[in-house]
Amino acid sequence: MSQAPEASMDFRSMARDVAVRFLYQCESTRISYYAANHFKGFVSNIGISGPVAVQADQLAKGTLDRLSELDVMIQEASPNWKVSRMAMTDRCVLRMALNELLEGQTPPKVILNEAIELAKRYGTEHSGSFVNGVLDALMKRVKSAAS
Repeated sequence: MSQAPEASMDFRSMARDVAVRFLYQCESTRISYYAANHFKGFVSNIGISGPVAVQADQLAKGTLDRLSELDVMIQEASPNWKVSRMAMTDRCVLRMALNELLEGQTPPKVILNEAIELAKRYGTEHSGSFVNGVLDALMKRVKSAAS
């Protein structure tokens, strides 16, 4: 998971990319809480700053702050897969995308498309379709809960 965001990406897409990589690092080192100094060190090491870093920070913080809630919702939407048994990359992408869905400030289709692309970039050959299926179910649940 060491790829850099592509220069052609807009800053929000780049921020999602950075946030997923940070969440992956947290997951792999078993850090399940947000620490500003940890995030600052991470973005400094990969050479990210400005609006991309600010947006990535918000995405990562929001995701880690509600990790338990997100995992419960992901588990409910994917009854055949325990969250703990999902590929780490898929878990990170799903958590961040669901957090962004719950915030309600970005169109759901944008979130879904970006999450699928991140899963394809960093996951396995099946990650894109897996993330698509789980997020589609989550989008329907979030939409019906808001109605």
